[in-house]
This record gives sequence, structure tokens and C-alpha cells, in this order.
Amino acid sequence: GLLRTMLVNGDIGIAAGAEIHSDAAAMIRVKNDMLGVLDLGRYDSRSGTMVRVGRDLGGTTQIDGKSRVMVTRDMLAGSELSVGENLELLRVGGAARGNMHVDGGARTVLFGSLEQAVLTTAFDVLRMTVNGTVDRALIQIGAHRGDEEQGPDQRGNCADDVEEKPHHLSLIHIS
Repeated sequence: GLLRTMLVNGDIGIAAGAEIHSDAAAMIRVKNDMLGVLDLGRYDSRSGTMVRVGRDLGGTTQIDGKSRVMVTRDMLAGSELSVGENLELLRVGGAARGNMHVDGGARTVLFGSLEQAVLTTAFDVLRMTVNGTVDRALIQIGAHRGDEEQGPDQRGNCADDVEEKPHHLSLIHIS
């Protein structure tokens, strides 16, 4: 079913080990940390699903539809963010670590820093800003995850994974 709005105002937020599953959600707002599993289907609206985390994002976040994700502090190492359609906004105020996979494109991506992280999008990224350091990070535009044929073959060859369609990173700013 539909989870229109969920507000978590507790001191811990959503603890590691907690799981939230819904066919769709309009807005999830967590006052503190989000460390558990958030699994949301596709919310049919112009703006999609909004997830706002007051402190750190860890654990696994899966959103099947268009979304906006805002994290006040850090995206923790080992965390996983997966978006099944376009990512309208991804804002991490501190260090972005972990894996971020977008099956569509990304409009605006803002990081305090990008450290030991992977960001893949199937289509274009229109604007990306990193205000601090980029260290041991992979940004791959035009990589569609989930294709069973992708990845190295027995010889370590990944050349057959590349699609022949151009994809663009329109603007990147590192200050």
C-alpha cells in the first residue's frame, strides 16, 4: 500500500536492523540517523518520493521510482542507495561514501566530499558539485546496473559492457 508521509523524530532515528517496506511513499523524514533498510516502490506523482535524513544515512535505501534524497551529514561507508528511475536531487552535506546507483539520470548531485564511493547513473548527470575532496571515488555515467551480462568475463574483460549511446555529465564543480 501507499505510505503517504512517515516522520521519525526519535533520538536514534531508524536503527540498524530495522526494516521499512512499502509499495510507495511520498515522503520519509528522519530527524536523526537512518541506518536500517528502506525499501520503497514507485510513487506516482510529478515529484516522486522524498527522503530527508537529519544526520547520517547508512544501511540500504531502495526507491523504485523518481526521487529526491537529502542527507544533512554523511552517507556512511558500506551504505547502499539505489534509485529505479531519475534522481532529481541527491544532497549529502558531509562525506558521501558507499554505493549510489541510479537506473535513470540525475538532475542535481551535491556532496560535501566524495570519499571511497561509487556513483553510477544509466543516463546523464546534469549538475554535480563537490565542495571538498574527491578521494578514491568512481563516477560512471551511462552504466546501467542489473544487466546480467555486465561485469568481467573469465578473462577480466569488461569491454562488451559498454553501450554505444553517448551520455553526458553536463557540469561538474569541485571547489
